[in-house]
Amino acid sequence: MRSIVLLGLMNKSTILMKKITYPLYFLLVFLLLDWGVGFFYHRVLADKSNLRIKSTRYHHDLRPQFFGIDNWGDFKQPYRTNSLGFRDRDTGTISLLTTSKKRFVFIGDSFTEGVGVSFDSSFVGRIASTWQSRNIEVLNAGVVTYSPRLYYLKMKEWIENQHLSFDHLVVVLDNADIQDEIVYENWTPGFWHYSTSLSVYEKAQIRFNKIITSSISWDQEDYYKERDKWLYEPALYHKWASRGFSLALQNIKKLQQLCLSNQRKLTLVIFPRPEQIRRGAISDSYVKAWTNFCKQEKIPLINLYGYFIETDPAQAARVIRSYFIPGDVHWNDQGHQLVSNALLNELTIN
Repeated sequence: MRSIVLLGLMNKSTILMKKITYPLYFLLVFLLLDWGVGFFYHRVLADKSNLRIKSTRYHHDLRPQFFGIDNWGDFKQPYRTNSLGFRDRDTGTISLLTTSKKRFVFIGDSFTEGVGVSFDSSFVGRIASTWQSRNIEVLNAGVVTYSPRLYYLKMKEWIENQHLSFDHLVVVLDNADIQDEIVYENWTPGFWHYSTSLSVYEKAQIRFNKIITSSISWDQEDYYKERDKWLYEPALYHKWASRGFSLALQNIKKLQQLCLSNQRKLTLVIFPRPEQIRRGAISDSYVKAWTNFCKQEKIPLINLYGYFIETDPAQAARVIRSYFIPGDVHWNDQGHQLVSNALLNELTIN
């Protein structure tokens, strides 16, 4: 009788172990396949002349001294980066040290990189051309989908490890940074899996983060569909911005300390997207948050809302047609010219 009971317990234990180990086995196989496909794609199939590359230091970057074609929607044109991997008008070698020149570094996301326009038409390129006669050098460290965490990690690398000399850092903040902060929150510098997009591992990290913070679930469709709308919809503000803003402010604070410790000036810039222009509001939760933060931390803030938003809301459609790429949220040549003129007027050189 006792042996029968023991046998029954052993059978139940075996069944339980199978229920536990089989899912773990399939999960392990799935993760290995995800890694393997990504590894094969990036190490075997991927074109080594690709402009956009991964970085173990700050997630992703541009290939140094790239000369090729960049595609952004219907926009195709020769694209160059310098020896630092910063977008530039040519592929020249940039000295890490400066001599008599002042040097400004701009960093931001796709708006700062200047997608959809040539370098010379971008606001950074225009400022570089204008300041050339004043012996001021301008570098563009902006890359698509950057956010405050990557701004900080990239500048930390270039200041502390690469010893890049410059006088003034200008951070151009996009309201999409708030969502991007959550995506990058759990990415670990020094580690990169090989995957064609966010890996299963990263998505699992983000979902785990939701469990412990009750702030967000990762859904790529929602991510793009709900971009910008959190500014006006309380439910989406809770989903995206409450956590994202906290992270963004923390990372800009770190960036401020980095600049102070290394005698670099710091200026922040904010601007409206078409959605804000349509609504005609010169201020919103985004403007108020950065205004209050910069006032508290004594960081200069340049607010470009007034340059884009007309007092007459009926003019919104004209403004968007004039300054944005059709069917896109990014600035066209005229939009970049407007931004460059505004920054040339607002930035303090001394």
